[in-house]
Amino acid sequence: MNTFQNYVFVTTLFCLLVALTITAIVLKKSKTGSYPPVADNCPDYWYNSYYDLDSATKSVGGCKSAKYGCCLDGVTSKSDTNGSNCSTCSTSQYGCCPDNKTPKTDDVGSTCPPSKCYNTKNLGTVSDTCSTEMDFSNYSTCQKQTWAKDCNITWDGITNVTNAC
Repeated sequence: MNTFQNYVFVTTLFCLLVALTITAIVLKKSKTGSYPPVADNCPDYWYNSYYDLDSATKSVGGCKSAKYGCCLDGVTSKSDTNGSNCSTCSTSQYGCCPDNKTPKTDDVGSTCPPSKCYNTKNLGTVSDTCSTEMDFSNYSTCQKQTWAKDCNITWDGITNVTNAC
């Protein structure tokens, strides 16, 4: 090979090694975080009471049929054409609580109002301790995991965490 081809080959090889090293570092650091980074307030396929649950029928209501439609959250009904009642939680660095109205004051939402979770699909085991209507706002991750496993419920970010308790 001539000098130019050697130069191109060495440069390409160097760039490849740098790219592979950067990729390895990024992958190594990404494994240190937990997944999912935030667990949902309710078990998988359960319904959160923040989202317009018709308590008489336990069926999902909605803002789509409201006179002025939905706010940007897709859950809250607009009170007028401008959506003046819609909250963006833009003043909070942590975003909104699950009600999409109350600003979070920390990353876990410790000051968010409590919500109830409804098992509208009758998943898992239903008993006195495994009710179809639950409030998990005061449960620790360990308590949620124990409850979910006892009730045969899947809860991403809770039941698949190895060090919850």
